[in-house]
Amino acid sequence: MMRKTTLLIALVSLGALAACQSPSGSHSRGGNSEFNCIAGTVGGAVIGGLLGSTIGGGRGRTAATAVGIGAGGYIGNQMGCK
Repeated sequence: MMRKTTLLIALVSLGALAACQSPSGSHSRGGNSEFNCIAGTVGGAVIGGLLGSTIGGGRGRTAATAVGIGAGGYIGNQMGCK
């Protein structure tokens, strides 16, 4: 039950972050661009950590969470800083 709840929270959060993306035709370099970059990085790290924590057990769960945080932060940064 806990894994389903965590997965649901992660998917809803991912949808919320995707909704924050600006359309591909509008590349404004205002203050909103910096916010999107930070929000993408932090949001991606949170979602990656949640997804990683659902995998494995014991020390494997800790490693998967750490990898999820790193990968999620990187992917979120790439999406938010476009």
